[in-house]
Amino acid sequence: INKGSKSKVVEVNVTWKTKAVAMQIADLVCETFLDSYANVQNAAASKIHQYYESKLASTQDQLYQVNLKERLFKKQNKVLDFESQKINLYKSVSELELRLMDEEIKLSDLRARYSSVHEQLVVTDKKSIISEVLRTNEGNRTKALKSQLEVLRKRYTESNPKIQHLVHEISALEQGQESNKSEKKFDEVEYGVNPIFEELKLRKLQLDTDIMATQGNLSQYQQNIDQISKKIAELAALEQKHHKLKQEIENNEDLVSTINNRLIETSLAMESNISDFDILENAQAPRYPKKSYRK
Repeated sequence: INKGSKSKVVEVNVTWKTKAVAMQIADLVCETFLDSYANVQNAAASKIHQYYESKLASTQDQLYQVNLKERLFKKQNKVLDFESQKINLYKSVSELELRLMDEEIKLSDLRARYSSVHEQLVVTDKKSIISEVLRTNEGNRTKALKSQLEVLRKRYTESNPKIQHLVHEISALEQGQESNKSEKKFDEVEYGVNPIFEELKLRKLQLDTDIMATQGNLSQYQQNIDQISKKIAELAALEQKHHKLKQEIENNEDLVSTINNRLIETSLAMESNISDFDILENAQAPRYPKKSYRK
């Protein structure tokens, strides 16, 4: 192997017993050199390329596993979308708080009305007088005279002395009864249930029932608010765990993208590493055999 007349040209000479074998040896040496030289040039890039291929496979497997884990996490915790579920829960809490305020106002009004009815019941008698019967001599005498007067009026005119006498006597008796009215004492007095008291009592019972129902509503609304607030706190904790999974997915996706770019770069590097050497001419047999100086 010698450099030719030009510095970038290498000449390969082979000496052998026959021309044909010598030419084959010369061509094989050149081809082997070209293949080996290309492999040496691409050795580093090839090793890096293989590393990135291995890394890509492992990263894609990790990405698949994390995606699977994220889907199972959502399924197990019955979550489709964290943001929309939080919005719905906060909306429910707001509605319940408004209802709670309405019930508190209603309860305050019911208690005020209950207190007013209770005060009226205290000053209202449970019983009241239904009827009064007065049996007195003056009353009986007046009644008898009026009966006589009715009979005489059927027989006589108003100017008749008998009628005028009875009218005068009845008038006198009635005036006496009026003067003694404040001193009347009824012979029979019948008492019964006071309707006003009963109405107030029924109203009080109704208000008491309404107050109990309103207090039950307040308790239920507050319990629902506490339960939803607990769900919101649990959802926030789940969202933090889910955020870590999403971050892991994004990191693996970024890594896959980076490795793909590196693979493209190494592939281009391997393709660009073309040998600087080439066979300009295949081996040619000499016209005349050369003398060997071997002893």
